[in-house]
Amino acid sequence: MSGRQNADTVLVLALASGATVEDAARRANVGISTVYRRMKDAEFQLQVQEARGAMLTRTVCDLADATTAAVRTLRQLLDAEGDQVKLGAARAILDQAVRLREHTDLEMRIAALETAASA
Repeated sequence: MSGRQNADTVLVLALASGATVEDAARRANVGISTVYRRMKDAEFQLQVQEARGAMLTRTVCDLADATTAAVRTLRQLLDAEGDQVKLGAARAILDQAVRLREHTDLEMRIAALETAASA
């Protein structure tokens, strides 16, 4: 891999993860003006967007996995000895169920509007 390709790879990952221009330049061992010049390139911008999308996808997968464990924990807490713990778990479950229902309803309404708009 050439020096530029290696620097671009480091820049893409740094910028996609939210690094400042200065920090990205330091990580890639290039000048700040190089970062600004690369950021003007459409292909480079696409690479940053794709890397950011991949990072977000991995994060969502991690959150989904953690959500399953969190729900399991809340369900176990429903059987706890202390009433305060049971109440807290019950409230958390009900609150999230309501939010999920609202989100699902909104998603369905948006889909219906999009279908109607495209017809």
